[in-house]
This record gives sequence, structure tokens and C-alpha cells, in this order.
Amino acid sequence: LICKCVADCSTIIMIRIATLVVLSCLALREAWCHGPGPYDHPKNAWKAEETLFQINPQIKLGVASPEEEDGTFKKDRQRVRIEWQGVPNPQASDLIGLWVGQGDVDPRHAVPVHYANCSLLNPAYLSTGSGSSSFVLFNMRWDFHFKLVRGGYKKPTIVAEAPPIKNEIPNAPTSGHLALHADQLSVVVQWVSAAPYPQVVEFGPWLPGSPEKAHTAAAAAAAAAAAPGHGENMHHTVLHRGMDAVRSCEAATGSASMGSATTSEGSGVLTEGELTVGAGGAGGSVPQGVHMNSGGNGICHDSVQPVTCITPPEGSSYLFRATSFRDTYRPSDMCGFPATSVGFIDPGYIHTVVMSHKLLQPGKRYYYRYGSEEDGWSEGHSFIAPVPPQLVASSSSSSSAAAVQTEAGASGPASSGITFLAFNDVAMTNPLLFNDFWADGLHFAEEYGQNSSLLAAHLASGAEKDANLALLTGDLAYALGYAADWDVFGSQFEQAFTQWPMAVGTGNHERDYPGTGDAFGTSARDSGGECNVPFMWRWYSPANIHRNPFKSFYSFNMGPVHILMLDSEIPSDPLSDQGRFVAEDLASVDRELTPWVVASMHRMMVAPATWRHKVVGDVDNMERLQKDYEALFLQHQVDLVIQGHEHAYARTCPYKHGECQEDRRMGARQPSSSDHSSSSSSSSSS
Repeated sequence: LICKCVADCSTIIMIRIATLVVLSCLALREAWCHGPGPYDHPKNAWKAEETLFQINPQIKLGVASPEEEDGTFKKDRQRVRIEWQGVPNPQASDLIGLWVGQGDVDPRHAVPVHYANCSLLNPAYLSTGSGSSSFVLFNMRWDFHFKLVRGGYKKPTIVAEAPPIKNEIPNAPTSGHLALHADQLSVVVQWVSAAPYPQVVEFGPWLPGSPEKAHTAAAAAAAAAAAPGHGENMHHTVLHRGMDAVRSCEAATGSASMGSATTSEGSGVLTEGELTVGAGGAGGSVPQGVHMNSGGNGICHDSVQPVTCITPPEGSSYLFRATSFRDTYRPSDMCGFPATSVGFIDPGYIHTVVMSHKLLQPGKRYYYRYGSEEDGWSEGHSFIAPVPPQLVASSSSSSSAAAVQTEAGASGPASSGITFLAFNDVAMTNPLLFNDFWADGLHFAEEYGQNSSLLAAHLASGAEKDANLALLTGDLAYALGYAADWDVFGSQFEQAFTQWPMAVGTGNHERDYPGTGDAFGTSARDSGGECNVPFMWRWYSPANIHRNPFKSFYSFNMGPVHILMLDSEIPSDPLSDQGRFVAEDLASVDRELTPWVVASMHRMMVAPATWRHKVVGDVDNMERLQKDYEALFLQHQVDLVIQGHEHAYARTCPYKHGECQEDRRMGARQPSSSDHSSSSSSSSSS
């Protein structure tokens, strides 16, 4: 869903669909989409605790043609061909399973990250007892262990094991993406790595290697001075936890003097503050009196201080370098099966860096990469720096005001507004439903995974690279407690989600679980026991910095648009925290600065749905959300509501109290009107 928002409101929001396949849940609706009881992830059927070992030396299982001659893993999505032979009395229930882990992996305590039937991979297997298949390996930081399993998934028996495939790049950066910072102008970069030490982001306002942009001290000083609010100082970003982090930053940078700092000893929350340190580098390569600005964006669970300093990197064609803050989560942080047990894989560390708005010129394209010289770099990416609403408003309201020039071909100068993307429910339902992504030979008629891959490919092509922002409102990875799916999702969409700052929201498959305070009591288990934890740790948002699943809602401005990201999975009645937030937020919107107001949530408030089921049904939830929000949205003239969940695209007429209002000409939203449009959209039925 691509929305163009125009500052003067002379044109209503234009909606078009890019490469999205419209589909519904069809016969799988009850079982896969909304069925009562546990959401039936295919891996839930795997009885890890029943696993037996009966190694048969006559059965041979091995790596036939690794992409790397030494049989090791050296790049994400590396292909490897596995062969097996000598299986006596082959059965349709025989499987090839893949586990990941350090050292010996005990299948009694973990389900495979992927498995496939031998007879589906090779139909001749049932008569020959042999076969082969090419598998795609995703960098999950640990070694890969292929095993041949008999007895099916209910009574798995390991009869052969291939030599482990050693992961030579556990610290390589993966699953990279951008996010919009809480200050609404800075941009956050996040990625995953096994590295327990800081890695870095290098970034700057020109494409590396550009001959006209030599990396010099003069260029660094000029770029710093050109950024808004800089004066003569270069600004650094520091994330600190109380005074210990301040002292750590002093030690790391050779600080000569310290300014003020806001501390929160023992709170575990990164707080904001300011710190002034002395010059770094030799020969005056960095301007004197470097000002360091801090911003909170996470929780520190260990003794490593999350200090991030932005400096000009030596020997790099990028202008700035920022070191990462690291964080991780454990099974004990989550709430239930399978996330806390057989579905857990050590996530390594989530690395986070804030590219401060004090180094970003609004509307200008910036180039960046993440990783390190030692562990390897990501590919080079770029994004357009966020545009503040006051600049848009001033440039559109006064002919003498200077327009903010953007490098987005579709957006043009700030006076013509911004372009943002919106999508929901984007990942594959599960790799098991689309095995072509993993292994050769399986051709399911199921379109879920295919549609997801089409979206990822379209976005990765750069077709939408000039957008200013993307909204992703829930149901990201569909991991449902199986951590490997987060890694697959991260790899699948890395090329897409590194192009624009993203604002993310919570869906049922991130949040819902009995007894955890969601809106469904004991009726929904859709998160597989994750209860928002992987989502909050892996994906920065102004709400996720609190690590609080009850504070998963927020709002922000981008250009002429005020956007509310709401959480349909927790209470939203007028007496709830979320209900009060929405009422206060809408009442405070300055329509002179942001004439457009958009609300987004995962579940549908209005949609052509008919399924009723106590508490969890589509119609039940539409009635709940309409009761909580419709009067507020009408009172404050919310222009558009973007929703997901239904795995189909639909758009309403201007809507009020269950009825269409007058059919206005496109582009004629009247400031005095009190109706709003609702769009229910999902780019993949995953």
C-alpha cells in the first residue's frame, strides 16, 4: 500500500497496490488464520522429547556438493546439496532434518529449524532408499547439523548424521533494517550478530567512492556544520546508562570536560543526557570541543556499557562511524511453549545504532553500511533523511519559504508532501509451507509463501526506494515461538527494510498468549509464547524502548502527516492506558503542521469479514475496536485507518457509523467533514 500525502490537503490520499496478490484464507481460514485454540505451527507436531537415537552405519548422509570447497558456511543463503543412501525399507514418513547449534545438538531439546520428507524431495526414494536435495542455509550464527529421521515427527528416531557444516561467519551482520527514532528525525539501524562486542555503522551524505567527495577533515567539518543546529561542533551520539556509561565514554574518547548528564542508576533504561568531551584523533582531524548528544533506545542487561560515539572513520570513504549498543533476550524473558523451550535458538546480539538527526539534513539521501572490518560488512544501503513537519508546513504556507529539497524522485520538494509505504502480515506463513525457499523439489499449491517472496523481491528491487517511510503494523515473522523463523524473515526482507526508516506495530502473532494481559483472556495463543519479546528486542520503535508489552503504542509526525501506531492486541477502552493515550494524542494534533492524520493497527476496525467467535472472532474484534475508537476518530477527523490481519486487500468508502457517506470526488477531503476511510491490507497471507 503506497500513500502520497499532500501538505495543503487539496488532494485526498491516493492508494495503489504494488505487486500484491489479493487472496483470502479460503479453506485454511479456521485452521490457519483465526481458529480457536493454539495457532497450529507445523513444528508444534514435532515431539522432540520422544526422540530416539538408533544410528545405522549402513545409511550414508553427507554433504555432496557444498558451495565452499572446504565444506564450511561462509555466506548467508549459501546452498548445499545433501545426499543420502542405503536406507532400508524406506517410508513416506522419513525426513531430513536440519538443526543449528554450537557443538553437539541434542534433538531431544530442540526441534529442527527445517525438515522435509525424503519422498517429497525425491519421489524415487521409496523404491531406492536414496536421494539428494539442495538446501539454502541462513546465517543463524551456529553450525549446521543435518540428520536423517525415521518414524516421522511424532516418534522421531535419528538413524544417520552428516558431518557438521561449520559456520565460519557467526559474527557477520544479518537481518539489518532501519527504524524511525523517537525524536522523529534520527534514524536507527539494527542488525543481528553473534559478536558480543560493538560493531559499527559507517554513513555519510555521498556514495562511497565518489571522486568529487574526498574524505578529509575539511569535508567532515563542513558536513557537520551544514546539518541543522550544529554551529561549529561535530555532534556525536552517546547511549549511556547512568554515570558509569558517562565515565566509559570519557575513557573511550579521552574526554577533557563533562557537561550535564541525566542518570537513572539501576533503572535499566537508557536515559537521555548530554556530555561534552575533548577532541579525538591526531592532528586535529576532528573539530575541537566535540558535543555528544545521547538518546535512549533500549535496555542493558549486562555490564557492557552501551556507549555509542560517532566519529570520522579513518581509511573509510564514509564520513561518520557509530559504534553499536548490544542487547539480547533469553528463554526466561518469554512466557510459554514453544518459545521458552524447543523453539528457542540463541539470538546472538541485536546491535543498535542511532544516526543522529544532528548529522542528517532533512530530505537528503544518506549512504551507510554496518558490521566491521573483522567480521565483514553488510552491502551498502541508502535512505532519505526524515522531513520534519514544520519545514513542510512553512514551505507550503509561504511562497518565500525555502523548500526542503529531497532526493526522492516521487516526493520532490517538501512542499509536495511525502510518500510512505504500508504493509502487514508480510513473512511466509512458515518455510514448511513454501519449501522452495529452503530446498528443491517441493512445489506446494499454497500461495502464501510465494506472495511473501514476491513482495520481498519487489521491494528489494528498489522500485520504492524513494519513499520517506514504511509502516509495518504487526505479524512480521510468524515465528510463533520458533526463533529460526525470525532469522529467515530477517534475511528475506533485509534488502527491502534497509531502504527507509520504518515504524512497526504489534500483531497477534507477536503478542497474544493466555494470562499475559492481552485483550483475549485465555483464548489466544497466537504468539507461541513469545509475548512480544523477540519483536521488542529485534525491532526498535518509540514504544519498544520501554520493553513493556502494555506500552506498545505511540505516535509521530513525518512531513504533513501525524501517524498513530496502535496495538489492537491489548485493551483500548477509554479507561485503558491506550485509550487515554489516543484521546490525548488526537486532541493535541496541530492540523496546521500536520493536516493529515492516519491511524494504523493490526486487526481490522472495519472490513468485509463475517467470522464470529467469542473474543477472538473478526466481527467481535471489529465491534470492540469500533466501540473504543470510532467516536474519537470521527471527532478528530482522522483521515485514514490502515489495518492488516485479514490477508486480503479492501478499502472502504468514507465511513461513519456503519454507513457510507457521500461519494466525494477523489482529492476533495473537506476540513469540516467528520468521516474517515478505512483500509484493510496485507501484502502476504503469511
